[in-house]
Amino acid sequence: MASLIVRMLIELLAVIPYTKYYLNSISVRFRYLNGQKTDQVAGYVYTVTNTETFDQIHVLVEQDKPLITPEALTELQQAGGKVFVEFDNAVIKPYYSERTKSIEDSIKADAVRRVTDK
Repeated sequence: MASLIVRMLIELLAVIPYTKYYLNSISVRFRYLNGQKTDQVAGYVYTVTNTETFDQIHVLVEQDKPLITPEALTELQQAGGKVFVEFDNAVIKPYYSERTKSIEDSIKADAVRRVTDK
């Protein structure tokens, strides 16, 4: 049964029906080739908190440049600013983790965009 679950893609909206998230941080994700990390950027992981449910999740968006640089986000946050985002076509893909020996979630979206209010 677990193998069937691992092959499924679930829309994020089916699990968390609220679309706006507070942007906590952004980190770069590098590509791997034959198990070795390369210098090539695969995308950016957005750590966000849902403004209604307070669920914190990590969403990978495969893109060349982040919505805002991690440094600019940190500066904005230190000055008291907040950034809210929405994701386009976000899906959850369950996978089996050898490290934790359990099924975990990987969330990926086609795009991320800034929204003006929460």
